[in-house]
Amino acid sequence: MRYQRPLPRDTGRARAAKKHHTRAAQRFINCKNSTEKLELLFYANFDSPLSCFVTYTYDEEHLPRSRDSAKANIAKANEQMRREKRRRGEPFPYVYTTEGSARAAAETADVGGNPWEVCPWEVPEQWEELSGKPTEWGNGEVRLHHHAIMLLSEQDCDTLRAAWPYGDVHISRIKVDDMHSFERLASYITKDSRAGKTKTGERSYTPSEGLIQPEVHGRWVEEYEDIVPPKGAILISEMREENLYSSYHQCSFILPREAEIKEEYRSPYRTRKRKQ
Repeated sequence: MRYQRPLPRDTGRARAAKKHHTRAAQRFINCKNSTEKLELLFYANFDSPLSCFVTYTYDEEHLPRSRDSAKANIAKANEQMRREKRRRGEPFPYVYTTEGSARAAAETADVGGNPWEVCPWEVPEQWEELSGKPTEWGNGEVRLHHHAIMLLSEQDCDTLRAAWPYGDVHISRIKVDDMHSFERLASYITKDSRAGKTKTGERSYTPSEGLIQPEVHGRWVEEYEDIVPPKGAILISEMREENLYSSYHQCSFILPREAEIKEEYRSPYRTRKRKQ
């Protein structure tokens, strides 16, 4: 990502224009609790054929009375899985979120029967709604449930189901070779936060301890240096904006698994200087 910062010699109009791009760039950089940060976390920890999307549901008998009770249930199940994986000498990375309401009406109970809840990539027409304020069901209420991203073998899947006595467990393999999978799942996991359903300052997801944290680097560049993905990279998304005083360019790309960048990447190209 490249953007221009205000300089002391700039006029008021130029500084305002550059600050506009600076704020846009800062939103992308400062993504501690954002979709972009979660997407990077997925790439760093779950880019594996074992990567799964898991949905935990509740039956009538075990429906929690509050979100806190639901979170205690998922924490207990995760701890049971962690002990089993530790016994086998294996790590247990995960990220999960809790959604829904204990006050959901009876007609919204069948979370497991909704493809959007158990295998969301099979409902492509609903992905567009994630950019706004989505509602899960017609009345905006859905029974309490959990979504998780985990690395699971076939044996792990059986153990996971046995560790959840409160309802059903739906497990789907994530299409990690689809370059948009983690981007979409990050949007899915954080949709409650964008919809204003979480408290101020509350993170919309819970990661396990010991996850690999993505490293973010930055440097000052020459004014007209552009961003060009390295050879062999797959472009995921790109955004470019320009006005009389300033410009903003952001792109996301992934490298093939066998590719490595040994030194700090520098773009070999520059943008043309704008005419005054």
